[in-house]
Amino acid sequence: MTVDEMRGISIPHGPLPVILLNSGDAPHGRIFTLLHEFAHILLTNAGHETSSLEGHQKPEDRRLERVSNRFAAAALLPREPFLAEIRRYPGAVEGDEDSLRKLAFRRLKVSPEAILRRLVELGRAKSGVYRMMRRAWQKRSWYSAPQGEGGPPLEVRVIASAGRPFVSLVLDSYRRNAVSSSDVSDYLGMQLKYIGRLSRQLNPGPGPTELAV
Repeated sequence: MTVDEMRGISIPHGPLPVILLNSGDAPHGRIFTLLHEFAHILLTNAGHETSSLEGHQKPEDRRLERVSNRFAAAALLPREPFLAEIRRYPGAVEGDEDSLRKLAFRRLKVSPEAILRRLVELGRAKSGVYRMMRRAWQKRSWYSAPQGEGGPPLEVRVIASAGRPFVSLVLDSYRRNAVSSSDVSDYLGMQLKYIGRLSRQLNPGPGPTELAV
């Protein structure tokens, strides 16, 4: 699914509540969504109905969404430490995108939108500034790391996403010719030319871990 369609969803009912996140979303955005959906689980267990998945949202749904957003923002950006960081980048209060991006990637590890929303909640930024920036971000992705910043290598991301047991199973099956090279690419979501790096990341110790491509 695209991020426009779904960033995250929770199934809050027992015996085992579940939170699903869209792997196509930016990592910082997924952290916020995780806590947002966790708030829905807490609210459901406290006797509130969770937000509807279909049709037009009721006023109660919109209220639960706002509460969940505030919960996530407060958990990720506690008031005093957050305001101390903001003093380093005063332009963030006015919606300066460079300041917001530096805060997001180098300091706070949340999205610029979450930072600006939290500033509005604390009365430090104007809601009009937030609405203006949010409209701009909806037209394009804000997730572009500042120069010099980068994400983890592909092999690290594949293992983190699929899990070490599953990756090990796929690689072992490939060694035994039980699955094809195209199967490996489909299962792991990566080109086969990176399989050697993946194997070394999975088994960094001494020994023959390289896979032939």
